[in-house]
Amino acid sequence: MALLLVALVACLGSVTVAAPSPAQASSLHLTYCFPLYKQMPGGWYIIEWHCFDIPVEYDPNPCCLTDLAIDYGVNPVLPQDIQRGYLQQATTGISLLVQAAGADPRTAAVLRARAEESFLGAARQLGGSRVTLRQVGIPDIKNNRLEPMPLPWLQAAGVDIADGLGLMQRALVEPVPLPWKKAAMAEFENAAAQMAARHARG
Repeated sequence: MALLLVALVACLGSVTVAAPSPAQASSLHLTYCFPLYKQMPGGWYIIEWHCFDIPVEYDPNPCCLTDLAIDYGVNPVLPQDIQRGYLQQATTGISLLVQAAGADPRTAAVLRARAEESFLGAARQLGGSRVTLRQVGIPDIKNNRLEPMPLPWLQAAGVDIADGLGLMQRALVEPVPLPWKKAAMAEFENAAAQMAARHARG
């Protein structure tokens, strides 16, 4: 497995950050996965994954394009159905923001409004539980494992999402929620931009 990760780092690092020409660019999807845990004898174990796709632009036939994982801790721990629910709402919001980035102004405004509602829905499901980033890496979905790979841009995106959720939770309880919503949306916009961008992934 260590050799596999070394190969991935070397290969992912070979993806350039120079923008391809329209004739060279090919539209692909990058899959991001979030593990869900269950407490069993001996500790906490991954039992399922919540995954979603984001469209990205890469050079034709990109080397070693791989799924990526973002692993969150939730404290206090929530039931699995609520964890599924907040992740569904949060990832729907990120997907809408990615769509908004490439849309005309009127459509983008509608998509961002829908994204804000999704993030508020995630915050409602979380209640008083706090989301924090634990690690990022490569998901091994077949074996329910996560191989850590501390990609700085992915760590930053993961922190932005967690911070955005915390700000949305504040918006739900503050008498003047608008500043908190705006601050949260700025965090989510940063995360969406990172997750849809082309990176030298090494």
